[in-house]
Amino acid sequence: MNDLMISTCLWFDKEAAAAAAFYQTTFPDMKIIHETGKDDQNGFYSVTFEIGGHRFMAMNGGRSPLTPSISFSYHCQTEAEIDMLWQQLSIDGMVMMPLQRYDWNERYGFLQDRYGVSWQLFLNPDAAVRLMPCLLFPYQQNGVAVAAMELYTRTIPHSGIKAWFPYPEGEVKGNVMYGDYLLHGQLFSAMDSGVPMPATFTDAVSLMVQVKDQVMLDQIYNSLVEEGEAAPCSWLKDRFGVWWQVVPADLGSYIFHEDKQKAKQAMDAMLQMKKIDIRQLQEAIQS
Repeated sequence: MNDLMISTCLWFDKEAAAAAAFYQTTFPDMKIIHETGKDDQNGFYSVTFEIGGHRFMAMNGGRSPLTPSISFSYHCQTEAEIDMLWQQLSIDGMVMMPLQRYDWNERYGFLQDRYGVSWQLFLNPDAAVRLMPCLLFPYQQNGVAVAAMELYTRTIPHSGIKAWFPYPEGEVKGNVMYGDYLLHGQLFSAMDSGVPMPATFTDAVSLMVQVKDQVMLDQIYNSLVEEGEAAPCSWLKDRFGVWWQVVPADLGSYIFHEDKQKAKQAMDAMLQMKKIDIRQLQEAIQS
């Protein structure tokens, strides 16, 4: 299943390097994979890292605010670990649900950190997966989580819905209180919001799908963008408002080519595209 990778892109204003450094000192299993560019106002900067086995790319130049509509569930092995993480992440952050016992977990909390990224912390020593992205669909959309999971799992190879549990009562009865699904073998979760909330999905957090070839890129992109909205450089917003990027796995070899002129030509070509055409990128660096 190594022909496809799904990671999360965090789009900051100017804080990508500071956020990555903060997570490196906060999460015991955070590791930086690579950095590109310089973290200043005049140059592009991105950093790729992993937390709990999930890959992130953080970059500067964001246009929209980070919201809790996509958060990251992190499963802690001990009370000492969850207390330490909560203490660190809550500094200059915003608590949405305090760290305490709830019906679904002995020790759970939900917060936004100082950089606007949202985290759900669980005490779960037996968890098979440390971290998974969680999509929270707005109350105003009236229960689309099942339809979204169905779209994503039929679009991405080696995927499927594991289980979901409905709200038992109230106006949201029957909507998804909690659901688990696999995308290319990677665990995600989804929920319908049980209460009105102002926040919705923005391009500040997107799911990046890296694929091996144009055939797979076309299949996934075309499925996700249907009834949605295409944006430049293979970004898209699906019919449920979630933002995605569908890109070739070797995109960096074009736009960060060691020959700066070729890199510029590839970037100029990509900026003219919505869905990426790999052949045009190849032609751009050969001209």
